[in-house]
Amino acid sequence: MTPTASAYSSDSFSPLLDEPLLFHPLKHHLSYIKSFIKTSSTTPNNKVVQALRTIGSSQLDLYVGQLTLPQLSQELLLHLRQQNLLTAAAFYRYLTKHGTDYYTVTLSDTSTWILRWGNVTDRYVHLHPGRYATNTVRVKANNLKTAIAVAIANRQTGTPAINLHLINQVRKDWLALPPLKTLTAEDGSLKLLALLTTDH
Repeated sequence: MTPTASAYSSDSFSPLLDEPLLFHPLKHHLSYIKSFIKTSSTTPNNKVVQALRTIGSSQLDLYVGQLTLPQLSQELLLHLRQQNLLTAAAFYRYLTKHGTDYYTVTLSDTSTWILRWGNVTDRYVHLHPGRYATNTVRVKANNLKTAIAVAIANRQTGTPAINLHLINQVRKDWLALPPLKTLTAEDGSLKLLALLTTDH
């Protein structure tokens, strides 16, 4: 018997991944985040802020490889089907039988993904990039939110992204975060901003 899935009312999972996969691409997928930045330059700021809040405030793993969301979906569903784990009952039975709460999969680009039980209606395979795995970087959520917000504000205003005033403005007005006193090359937000604003 599988646990009851709860209703899911936010946009945290991506419809670009087929059921039963559950994934939060704004937290975990670099290519998706870049697209989000481009499309959000004309989105009302309150909607952007609402989306950024779903990233949370803890550390997380960000996939920086070349697999698109549809490719991730295709490879993962094929693997689950081949392992006879595609149904909710079979997947849950595997997790409980082996005394663990996760299942590990390596995809075509050698990236490792962690699959857990997802308590969302019809999306019971919760997908996370593997920690410190190939094509994955470990980041702080507040640094990621700052970098995304600054990149969007840069597109809205034309103000250079590497600008302490702009960074602190979005941290205060959009994210309710304290200001940065200085900018250094080692700042996590700046490293992520560079990653988000490159075309490759």
